[in-house]
Amino acid sequence: MTPPHPRIKLVCLALASLGLLPGAEEPPPLGLQESIDLALQHNRALLNVRAEVDDAGFTLTAREADFQIRPGIRLQAGQREEAEQIEGGVELRRRFTPGGEVQLFGGAARFDGETETRLRANARQPLFRRAGRLVTLEPKLRAERALTDARRAYYERKQDLVLEVATAHEAVLRAARQVEADERTLERLTGLAALTRVREDSGQVTRVDTLRIERQLGEADARRDNSRDILEQHREEFVVLLGLEPQQTFDLLPPPLLEIDPPHPDEGYAMALANRLDFARALDVLDDSGRAVRIARRNLQPDVQLLGDLEYRGDGLENAEPDSWFIGIAIEPDFTPAERRADLGQSENRQAAAERQLVDLHYAVQLDVRRQIRNYHRSRTNHRIATRNRELADKRLELAEALFRMGRGDAFSLSDAEDAHAQAISAELTARSEASLAAFRLLRALGTLIEVPEDLKAAP
Repeated sequence: MTPPHPRIKLVCLALASLGLLPGAEEPPPLGLQESIDLALQHNRALLNVRAEVDDAGFTLTAREADFQIRPGIRLQAGQREEAEQIEGGVELRRRFTPGGEVQLFGGAARFDGETETRLRANARQPLFRRAGRLVTLEPKLRAERALTDARRAYYERKQDLVLEVATAHEAVLRAARQVEADERTLERLTGLAALTRVREDSGQVTRVDTLRIERQLGEADARRDNSRDILEQHREEFVVLLGLEPQQTFDLLPPPLLEIDPPHPDEGYAMALANRLDFARALDVLDDSGRAVRIARRNLQPDVQLLGDLEYRGDGLENAEPDSWFIGIAIEPDFTPAERRADLGQSENRQAAAERQLVDLHYAVQLDVRRQIRNYHRSRTNHRIATRNRELADKRLELAEALFRMGRGDAFSLSDAEDAHAQAISAELTARSEASLAAFRLLRALGTLIEVPEDLKAAP
């Protein structure tokens, strides 16, 4: 039997309907790694996830600016009962991680035709509920976590995309091999049908033999057409997955089977916990829920602030003198204690749920790793068996065809050999696809399919 050609041309349906001009340049060869690289550069879904990473980075930049000096222009103009009043100047604000905030104002005010210089300093420092880094830094920590989650989602999408490209690449190659096999079968059956009709006319075979061969010829023709439709469908899906133009053409190069050394299930489980991003995210969710409980408990304390105000006025900056000052405390009324107690209860429930989800994820990761290791070994065994069966089917078909052409075999034996050969080819193509993808699925389960930054993984 003639083996499949090593380079299977992938031509989109649009160009197939138009036809290729004579002398056109040959499409560039495209291997699996090149396909993956194209998808990582042009896949639109991946680009959308990347944009979410940028959005989270913008939010974090804004939260980091909350603790920097923020200058601004203050201008106030209006009408009092006696006369117009205008005040303008520069104001600086700075918030500190313990929760306090300082405002400095320097400018001038004009009232009743007179202008005076004004300098003000205001300070606020929470003492109980809103005091401390735990509460003050929470918006910044949430923004950092959102950025980390967005980056993890991006790398997880990259891993999924690599697996999808490998699957689609293998699907196109398998469909193309199936079309080639169906075309060879159709060509062979066409010759056998003609030979059978000649022998029927000479009385060497019966009409039943001829009808049986013609039935197989019709089935082979329909199977070839169906295989072509499947190939075109896989081609279109593959082009879209790569993010290319629909009319793009190229030659697909069949990759060798990816051979890896599967770890022991326990070793693989430990490797997955150290590398999988969903496990690292679950740990962060548990950490966030614990911090939320602490903040909810802090919110049950009274809202008390330490205040300090100082104002200078004068005719010119050098003549400005203290005009007023104030130091004291302010207690805000507590109108919603029940709501804050409910928030504490909800936060504790979310923490307990995060702990249970982490335990479930431990089990899920362990089962996934064990299952993919078994699938890898089983797919390799199935591929070897399918290859041997196809070779035996080749020899059986060659022998049955040779005997039939020499007049020493009957059409029933040839027909059975033809059916068995078609099934063996389909089984081998399926087994090869599974063997090719089993290694990718195992690496995905271990979290090592692509390189991932260490800061996104679970802390050792």
